[in-house]
Amino acid sequence: MPLLPSGARIWLSMDAILEPTTRFLPCKSDCFWFRDLDPTSGWLPGDSGRPPECLRTATVPTTRIEVASYVRVFIAGVDEDESRWRGDWLLSFDRPEELSVADWEASLEFFGSDWATEFLDRAIDRCREQSEANATLDLVGFEPTFDPHPQTAIRLARAAGALQDLSSRRAASTVGHDEKTTDLIDSRFEAMSEFADRTLDHYGPHQALAHRLLAATATELGDVENAVHHIRAFASLLPQDRAFTVDLIARLRSARRHTAIRLGPRLRSSCDQTREC
Repeated sequence: MPLLPSGARIWLSMDAILEPTTRFLPCKSDCFWFRDLDPTSGWLPGDSGRPPECLRTATVPTTRIEVASYVRVFIAGVDEDESRWRGDWLLSFDRPEELSVADWEASLEFFGSDWATEFLDRAIDRCREQSEANATLDLVGFEPTFDPHPQTAIRLARAAGALQDLSSRRAASTVGHDEKTTDLIDSRFEAMSEFADRTLDHYGPHQALAHRLLAATATELGDVENAVHHIRAFASLLPQDRAFTVDLIARLRSARRHTAIRLGPRLRSSCDQTREC
């Protein structure tokens, strides 16, 4: 573990990539399993506590740049005996506040060293070996399920709650001109949106929650067209929850005062009944 000028230490880890010998779930050809930040949580890099994780699949990387998305950066502060993961990935790693400019320059030198490039090559091999190991699983009789996916609904509901907290934190960071925190929060919104979008591939009652989360994240990210699309879908699946629909429409109108937003007859009916639009 390289010692930085301040006395802090930094290291790279491929522990997010499951061991090739792990007999886990089957996945598509040329894909592998890895541990990622749970997209349904509001945890941000730098927050206290252990980062909440979930298991995901991704296409086997073929370049060092690609695999850097799955390599974790571990840091041990000057007064810390052990290094820990703070939610940072090598590809998107930015200088933490506690690292000095000299520390950052030393870190960049380490990331570009022969040892680091060889490490990335080994990480690619690990992804490929794990994918090949999973490809040998006996899939006879394996079929996708059409269960209601109660766990998916729970995770979507948890993400909706986390989004509200992140929205407040984003507003505060915007007022305080804290661009780094704002960018981190936006990345969490994008992860939530990606997760909700993936769940739409499955049949079940969770779909209304998925459209609700997609509408909310699109609104936070300023994507009016997608927000309106998912509000329509949510209102169609769960028309009794008018409060959420009306509130989001009001937010979109506030953001686009000079642009007409076509709500469609179903949403217009919902707004007319509440007389709040």
